[in-house]
Amino acid sequence: MNDIRIFEVRNDEDKSNVLGLSKLWENENITYGYTACTKEIFDSNRVWIIHEDYFAIGFLYGKQEKSEGMSVIPKDASYFVIDDFYLVPNYRNKGIGTIFFEYVEQQLKNEGIEYVLLSTATKNHEKITRFYTEKVGLTVWTTTLFKKL
Repeated sequence: MNDIRIFEVRNDEDKSNVLGLSKLWENENITYGYTACTKEIFDSNRVWIIHEDYFAIGFLYGKQEKSEGMSVIPKDASYFVIDDFYLVPNYRNKGIGTIFFEYVEQQLKNEGIEYVLLSTATKNHEKITRFYTEKVGLTVWTTTLFKKL
């Protein structure tokens, strides 16, 4: 790893990079039903980008909510829903995703956000579940399965 930098999207170049990465994700066809993001994501979400040297290699976005009371999040607690979290393929399995996730998590914690929620529609659920539970410490709350008849 060279110079890794993580920051919130701040200009049109960053936005363009996120949209391009999102298109790469769509083309990978690794997530059920995933379609590339549009520029509207920047209107109502917080978006972070990660660079190695000067190249965008991933993004994460989502938004803050206040709980109305859930089985795992008490009423009035602040939580952050992560909608998308992506790293380009050749940067996976090198610890970069963990660094990125923990950076955003610390930012949110510093702002008083108490929980993070994330769901995934990846086609490789075993691998991604291991990442989220073993590498960044999330706990499985609910599981949805499907079968085409």
